[in-house]
Amino acid sequence: MREKISKIHTFCIIYHVYYYLLLVLLLVIDLISKHVIESILLKQSNNRIQIINGFFALQLIYNPGAFSGMLGGNIFGQIILVLLSFICSIAMVYGFNKYFNKITKFEKYGLILASSGTIGNLVDRFLMVIKLQEGVIDFLEFDLGFMVWNTFNIADSLLVVGIIMFVVGYLLREYKISKNKEKEREEFYQIKKEDIDNSESEHDHE
Repeated sequence: MREKISKIHTFCIIYHVYYYLLLVLLLVIDLISKHVIESILLKQSNNRIQIINGFFALQLIYNPGAFSGMLGGNIFGQIILVLLSFICSIAMVYGFNKYFNKITKFEKYGLILASSGTIGNLVDRFLMVIKLQEGVIDFLEFDLGFMVWNTFNIADSLLVVGIIMFVVGYLLREYKISKNKEKEREEFYQIKKEDIDNSESEHDHE
């Protein structure tokens, strides 16, 4: 039994199954949260529940476009968003697999979060295009005092946090690589200098 579990674990590691399970889990959480909260808010006055006065509320918004409704004014813009979301999802999953052994774990988790967020909103946009949904379901609203932030959802949060994690991980990795190269150059020149000094010393002895 233990050997069988070990083989399954090895298989999951080799084929990145644990990462994909996390992606699916986050995607399911996003999709369920949208529809559960939508069903709750539809029964509320103005489709709204104030959670923290003057700061945080659940507000149901159907966003036909991207950020601030961009490209959502007509069916052509909506189809473009579906295609862009699909291409981005494929690109991130492809990059995750292609560069799996080159990128850090921090970057991998960043790609998984960003992928799940992109796919989550892709599902909403596709349902909107085929007229099964009014738009991407947004429901998180924050009042920052000087402005009310655009209503968003869990998928948006996953996308933003994932991109930040990937960029930070990439920059840290590149910084570490550059420092290692600099150290190697210093060691190389130090060895060369020692070789030259030894050669001159031997020449003087002769």
